[in-house]
Amino acid sequence: MLRGFWDLCKRALGDGVHARSADQAALEPIEPDILKTRCPKCKAKGAMVLHGWYLRHFIYHSEGKTRDSIITVIRLMCTSCNTTHAVLPLAAIPYLSYSICFIAALLADWLSGSWPSIDAISAEYGISAKTFIRLRSRFMASVEMAVGKTASKGHTLEYAAIMANPSLVLLAKLLGDFIALTGRMFCEGVPP
Repeated sequence: MLRGFWDLCKRALGDGVHARSADQAALEPIEPDILKTRCPKCKAKGAMVLHGWYLRHFIYHSEGKTRDSIITVIRLMCTSCNTTHAVLPLAAIPYLSYSICFIAALLADWLSGSWPSIDAISAEYGISAKTFIRLRSRFMASVEMAVGKTASKGHTLEYAAIMANPSLVLLAKLLGDFIALTGRMFCEGVPP
């Protein structure tokens, strides 16, 4: 369902820019080209109209600090099937305030073994231990969806390292491939 919408949700990105910039890019509103956009549900082209917008929290890590900003998310409606769709920035995860880059950096740091405890890394990122465990579970569930139930700590570290500091083009490709494989956004949660 998300595959047709993926190109709308990401920006044209330069290869020299890193994932932390995905967080910065998310702070700017996306201006979709609605005439070229296909509905993710019925696949109608040119049937999308601006339906409104809403504000949401976007939590990311920048310059060694956890930051909480408010971003504007545009909503489009398909005049063909009457469904509405939010246009999220590349680093935003549906139904979650934390950036994919924030979660990946958190997990990469944790998996590196340089933190003595979950409490220590949670304090560094300004989150509770319970939130850390919840984010870790979502990330690991997504890795399992991508590589299978045999996902190891190595697979998880590999995904975290790629998402924490790649070029935006690589991040967009990895997330696009995940959507194509599963029909869900990375860390969105496991379907029931």
